[in-house]
Amino acid sequence: MSLATQPNLPAHAVGFQKWFALGDPKFRPVVDLNGAMAILDLDALQVDDLLSSGLLIAFNIAVEKLARRELRFLCASLDHYKKTSTAQGLEFETILKFLLPHDKPVLTNSEIQRSLNCGSHLIIDLVKAGELALAPKTVFRRGNGGEAIITAQSFCEFVGGRQLGETITIADCRLPIADLKKEGRR
Repeated sequence: MSLATQPNLPAHAVGFQKWFALGDPKFRPVVDLNGAMAILDLDALQVDDLLSSGLLIAFNIAVEKLARRELRFLCASLDHYKKTSTAQGLEFETILKFLLPHDKPVLTNSEIQRSLNCGSHLIIDLVKAGELALAPKTVFRRGNGGEAIITAQSFCEFVGGRQLGETITIADCRLPIADLKKEGRR
């Protein structure tokens, strides 16, 4: 479906998406706790119980792992649980396919914001904390023209190290770029 034919999308939003090459304007593979509560029609404790039971896939994207959790739930996991009341059993590479907007070796700050459904300040703080690595020769700062360019490998490792819930095996945290190309994705 092209951007211009997507339902309920204002004309100015279509132009904005094309101009910034952001792809699908509805690309949000994760939601926060409030989104998960709304999708499952459960309260926070019930959603946390499902996460602890391994029935949902979520990520703690907080700058400090041991500080207050900043959870993002994989929408595919929520949809699967809502339909079947079971865990989805996804491989890590499949999870990455949901999160990666393309198969390039670098991601922009904006792409990571959309993938993790968070603000730019969090991405900058994760870079400063050493959780995400800047691509070589990248200079970033707050404001116009200072967008961070992050290595896709560091994003992969960050997400792998921050996963909660359903148990997955991360044999090696490599990008599934060849698989994405074979499938003709993005």
